[in-house]
Amino acid sequence: MVSRKSTFFEQGPGQLLAAYNFLKKNRHLIMEMTMRDLRDRYVSQWFGLAWSIFHPIFLVVVYVGVFQFVFKVRLADIVSLPGDYTSLVISGLIPWLALQESLPRGTTCITGHAALIKQIAFPIEVLPIKSALATMPTVIVLTTCLFLYNFFTGTLPPATVFFLPIYWILMLGFFIAMNFILGAVGVFMRDIKDFIQLVFTAGLFLSPILYLPDTVPSWLNAIFYANPLSYVIWPHKDIVFYGGFAHPVAWIVFITFNILLLLLGIRLFQKLKPKFGDIL
Repeated sequence: MVSRKSTFFEQGPGQLLAAYNFLKKNRHLIMEMTMRDLRDRYVSQWFGLAWSIFHPIFLVVVYVGVFQFVFKVRLADIVSLPGDYTSLVISGLIPWLALQESLPRGTTCITGHAALIKQIAFPIEVLPIKSALATMPTVIVLTTCLFLYNFFTGTLPPATVFFLPIYWILMLGFFIAMNFILGAVGVFMRDIKDFIQLVFTAGLFLSPILYLPDTVPSWLNAIFYANPLSYVIWPHKDIVFYGGFAHPVAWIVFITFNILLLLLGIRLFQKLKPKFGDIL
């Protein structure tokens, strides 16, 4: 067993303050490892980092094309909303595609760095954090695409887009919390990545992304409310599409769930961390 002194959160009510101090102390290491993660992800590929831009844009184009031009969804024929269907879909796809990228990678954020885990001096808590940060370029690229679409269609983004940095901080906190949980569990249960990918295969159609509000059956609405990922998607739609707090309960759940999930992830990671060296 690799014995190491705790370098991250201590037990007790000061966990979040200790988290901030850890991030401040290791900020340069975190940023360096995040940039290395982005570079290594596309090493030896012809288009390199361009894939990080092309891939999410391609997925958005496919989803929007299928539902707007194949199924020919038209908002004006069904409901009255502040924007068109393409904007509605993209506003939901941005957090969804970020989740789809972050959570599967979170399951291997520890097992993928076995050599670092066995170094006593290395603060392994950096690994889930840098993995979460490496997802944010996807969010920024897709958000830029949404703004460009609004520009070319003559639609001004709502004033609430100024709240985006706050939402991004909350989203990043969610990714970090989930990475601590999934990364720690993934050391002992390697097939958790396959389970997460299975969830995302069906999850797109069980989340409030492609559907028009007030037009889905009650049983599907019930699934939306039971789906924890819905509370990541609804606040983003409020900011970039609705231009107001159309889902106030979702904001309360999202913020509260973020704090509780982060505390749970901290405690679970600290409990399982001493066993990582033996397993890996």
